Amino acid sequence: MRLAALLTATALIMPAAVPYQRLVSEHFEILAPRDPEATAVLHQLEFARTFFEQSAKLRSPHARSPLIFVPATEAQFARMRGPGLAYGFYVPLPGRDAIVLQGLETTLRRAAIHEYAHLAFQYSGGRYPRWLNEGLAEYYSTLRSVGARAEYGHALPERLARLRSSPWLEIGDLMARGPQRRGTTASSEDMFYSESWLLVHMLISSDLYRKGWPDFRDEISRKGQSSAEAFQSVYHRDLEQVRSDLRAYFAAGQIEQQSSPMIRPEVKIATFAADGFDIEATTAGVEGWSGRNAEARLAYQKLVRASDDGCKWQRELGDAAEAAGLFDDALQHRRIDLDCRKDTATACDLARGVGLHPSPPAGLVALATERLRGSESCGYGFYWLGLRAYRDGRLADVAALLEQARGLPEAVAVDVDRMAQALRRGAARSGQTRAPEPVKPGDGEVEILPAEDKPPLGRMEGVLEHAACTGQTARLNVRGKLAVFVFYVEDRSRFADLACGAQKRTVTVGFEPVTLPRVGAVSAVRELQFR
Repeated sequence: MRLAALLTATALIMPAAVPYQRLVSEHFEILAPRDPEATAVLHQLEFARTFFEQSAKLRSPHARSPLIFVPATEAQFARMRGPGLAYGFYVPLPGRDAIVLQGLETTLRRAAIHEYAHLAFQYSGGRYPRWLNEGLAEYYSTLRSVGARAEYGHALPERLARLRSSPWLEIGDLMARGPQRRGTTASSEDMFYSESWLLVHMLISSDLYRKGWPDFRDEISRKGQSSAEAFQSVYHRDLEQVRSDLRAYFAAGQIEQQSSPMIRPEVKIATFAADGFDIEATTAGVEGWSGRNAEARLAYQKLVRASDDGCKWQRELGDAAEAAGLFDDALQHRRIDLDCRKDTATACDLARGVGLHPSPPAGLVALATERLRGSESCGYGFYWLGLRAYRDGRLADVAALLEQARGLPEAVAVDVDRMAQALRRGAARSGQTRAPEPVKPGDGEVEILPAEDKPPLGRMEGVLEHAACTGQTARLNVRGKLAVFVFYVEDRSRFADLACGAQKRTVTVGFEPVTLPRVGAVSAVRELQFR
């Protein structure tokens, strides 16, 4: 390794006055300036993970542990975060989840649990509107261990103060609000979070609503009903009645925490002096995600100059290259990394990228499949590879891959069952080993598969960079892990949160390959979930 170059790269972000450390527990990593609070944060996150997995059977599909990253200064954090009041935010770094925090002190620690709660909900398979997503994350952000119990849902004094002192949002506006946009006031956003938290608290805790809460959540997350439809079907109440109930709940002042039996998990923590290469690579990833591509590319180039051609830094180089939009370089680093590593963690995350990619290179699919062969620790990877084979019509491969897709969250297991059933029906009808070719639609027709034959929607996580709107249609440019992909929206009115023009918004796209009149073959958007 070129030591002088590495020291130069390290010095750019880690001055001697701010020494970093890396703390590692079984399921999390923290990369932060030295702080005695770091150990407490890891204990709290491990407790939260155990709570969510035992109470809701939620788990991350990533083989790599989520990373908690604290920039060296508040100014650096603010530059990465952009406008807004949040003390933490989620970053979909290549192949792993990351949570960027302003600091680790007790007053900011709720942000770590809030963001991790978002991940837990995301990987449960649920698709929540923003008010429910943020309200749940705030509700569980107070999660803590008290004796042999978990306590959560505590009253939040700052939320109650806002609700007492400021005009409330209209209930319809609350339900329809998407991510914060330019021009949205800080006061309005703060009220949105406060009302969302209170509404979730009422749904979970009040006598009127708590019995129907599981069904309400299922109607929205699994069946795709709107908030208004779910309130009507489960509680037989319209939005104005819900608003009246919420006002009464607030006036009663009975915001009480909940608790459940829960034994604190045993947590073992190892502490290391952080390597400057790690810090530079992580910073490059976050800079790229934040839209600062020029800075991310400069950081990647410095990392290349500071590294040798060995195995040690290939994963970090791949992450940095991908975040900077240098996808050919990223693929080269990933191949070398797979050759170097003995475990299947990297191949597992690579398989996820293959499954999400609308059209991955055949060599990448073959590489991920080969490296997972015989593995028993990556059920999620086999699910993604099976999904890719299903979309490609390779029925014989699908059956073999799905057979190894074990230990999946319930919502994902449902997708596996649907694919298996569709395969059996297709095989019974055709006797072929390849899915029959769809009949091309004639003029004025739209190719839509019968409901019982539809595969699960394709899913891709990325950053929406631009929406080109024409009338009620739109073309979305979404930057994913390997490239920028184009999706087609047939009717913009279906997606209240979709804005036109240039933007930087983290999104999960649910899409379906269809052929449309005057448009041709496209990946048509069926679901949009913004973060």
